[in-house]
Amino acid sequence: MQMIEAFREFENKYATLKRITTMWYKVNCGVFSKNKPANVKHKNGEYSEEWYRARMVWSLVKAKYFEPEKICVEFTIPKGSEGAKALEPDIVIFTDDDWKKEYDKWDKESKLPEQLARKMLLVAEAKDDVNKVEKAVTKQISEAMNSAIGCKEVYGMYFDCKDDILLFKKEGNNAIQRYYVDKELKGDEIEKLNLANRDSLEQVPKFEELLMHILPQDAVDRRNFGNTQALSEESFSEILETINRTVDRLGLSRDAQDLIVEYLTLKVADEKEVLRNKKKYFEFYIKEDELNGVFGNQSFRNRMKDLYERSKKEYNAIFNPPALTYSFISGSLKPSHPDDEQMLISIIRIFQEKKLTIIGSRHTSFNQIIFNNFGNNIEKAKEKQFFTPVPVVEAIVKMVNPQKNEKICDPCSGICDFLAMAFRHVNRNDLSKLMAADNYYGFDKDNKILKLAELNLVLNGDGNAKTLNMNTIDHKLLVNGESRNDDFNIDNYNIEDWSNKNDESKNVQKYDVILTNPPFGRGRDLQTGKNSKWDIPKKTIQLYEVWEEKGRPKSIDMGVIFLENAYKTLEEGGRMAIILSNSIASIADWECVRKWFIERMRIVALVDLPSNTFGQTGVATTVIIAYKPRKNEMNILSEDYEVFVKEIEHVGYTVKEKNKVIDMPPDYMIDETTFEIVCDDHGNKCILSDFPSLVSEFGEWLEKNKYIYKEIYKSFAGECYQEWED
Repeated sequence: MQMIEAFREFENKYATLKRITTMWYKVNCGVFSKNKPANVKHKNGEYSEEWYRARMVWSLVKAKYFEPEKICVEFTIPKGSEGAKALEPDIVIFTDDDWKKEYDKWDKESKLPEQLARKMLLVAEAKDDVNKVEKAVTKQISEAMNSAIGCKEVYGMYFDCKDDILLFKKEGNNAIQRYYVDKELKGDEIEKLNLANRDSLEQVPKFEELLMHILPQDAVDRRNFGNTQALSEESFSEILETINRTVDRLGLSRDAQDLIVEYLTLKVADEKEVLRNKKKYFEFYIKEDELNGVFGNQSFRNRMKDLYERSKKEYNAIFNPPALTYSFISGSLKPSHPDDEQMLISIIRIFQEKKLTIIGSRHTSFNQIIFNNFGNNIEKAKEKQFFTPVPVVEAIVKMVNPQKNEKICDPCSGICDFLAMAFRHVNRNDLSKLMAADNYYGFDKDNKILKLAELNLVLNGDGNAKTLNMNTIDHKLLVNGESRNDDFNIDNYNIEDWSNKNDESKNVQKYDVILTNPPFGRGRDLQTGKNSKWDIPKKTIQLYEVWEEKGRPKSIDMGVIFLENAYKTLEEGGRMAIILSNSIASIADWECVRKWFIERMRIVALVDLPSNTFGQTGVATTVIIAYKPRKNEMNILSEDYEVFVKEIEHVGYTVKEKNKVIDMPPDYMIDETTFEIVCDDHGNKCILSDFPSLVSEFGEWLEKNKYIYKEIYKSFAGECYQEWED
């Protein structure tokens, strides 16, 4: 919320308010106040200073510019000389929450304690008369700012009945200045301040911006979110280049990917502790005096060892076991692998030098970049591990629209991009609250890839999704929580719905939403007796009806196997999205499979993707989005119905390699006349992508058909459906 919006909301919300007390500030703003009870209007009906002060405090908190715990209303500052009148700035904002402890210990009759004065960040003064501005600035704000002893910088604010304000700063012992110095004039002190040229509410700096100015530049041990910035795509690429050079220099014998996953998770765990207010500052740093010698200093190692121990409790899958450990040898801490420690130091220093954090970043494809650059190239080629680009994932997730409390699954999850994006989508308004993700399920047969998956979930959410190392074609998660494949065969399970013939607790787990891009196409066939080779037991393949429909072939495209797999692990009333080769969705050879599918699932959307979507494969693909009817809805399968169809031409990116770093930079729209990149009204470059229009067109299609396909609309529209019902 913008400050001006908060102003207007306050005025509407408290239009009939008559009196403001300390309790009002506590209940409505959550701030500490020493103000005496006061009427909000004078006898002539004009608002009092108390009204304008309350409006400002409420708005600063409501717009989340400052935390209420750091604000004091009517703070008293003794002048020091006997008989002198104390200063009482309307608002004082402190650098941290501990100011109250110093305040409570303070004998109010004595001068302001230096420990408390050092914590003063901003003082503000309110007036109900615009003609009092000069006196307020020179006699009250300036004097109060002078009380902030020992502060590198302190800030001031004047406000009154107008919407615009005045912002000031004071560096050390220097004279008061305008916060935005370009507004100053030549002349004496008061002329220089140019009080007639006021600042807008939009220019009010947030707490984090002010804090960046007051902490010393070299205070790497006193950093938090206030004096750092979120990781960007550009800065992440620079980090990868540094890591690549470090790997080459050290000649690491182990897979660098494991180390990167571990160290980035360590960084995120550190940030989350600060976010949860368990500590004030980050611990993922190294001082210059801790770099003495090849192996670093004991203080650094002690800090890393403690951080490791705490991080393992939350991210056991990644740190089990950790790649880097510290042990006491001959009375001092030593790393298990000195080169691994050097790589850790290298990563710490680049985050530190650039003042970067991971939490809060809008970049969503870290893991794909990590995999492309540090995964084992031989293994990637052998297994044909090419993951779904993030723009595709985001579009599919928005169309399927998973909701809170739904069980969401990717049966061949890879690095869990579908789950990570689903988590971000579901919690898009609450990501800072670190929501749990225990209703998310990801399965993959490659255990190394699952480490990257864990990191992906860490970077995009809470990291508590259930990820298991298993091939879901023949290995199932059961409703009792077991994961097994020894009895998943035609003797023990019913072919129609994979229910257990003898024990309901061994029924296959089912999900409300399935999102997946399974392996498919030439060279990815499942061997079912070809050259006497079976990739899964014969009694298990007999549970797949499509294998029977195809005439029990010696091999079969895994894409169609996963299509049936998704259908049979989907709850009634559930929805799915699966990416398959375009041939499965179109050519005559697969007609029997398509017939089998549409007799059981209501196809909602078909989206054709171009061959350059997956840069490494060159295969044209189709996204099938479908709804699984409940038993009382089976009539919707026999009636004629409309399907949303869209062909994508522009994907918005190109796969490139630079300085050994593989990336997928965006393709931008080009003006055909000027040949320059097209920008929107806000100056942002326009990406040449059909995915935004895909999502909006699908939403319009749902809206248009909501009365015809009520249950389908209800399922896909999620929370929007309730608005329609209401």
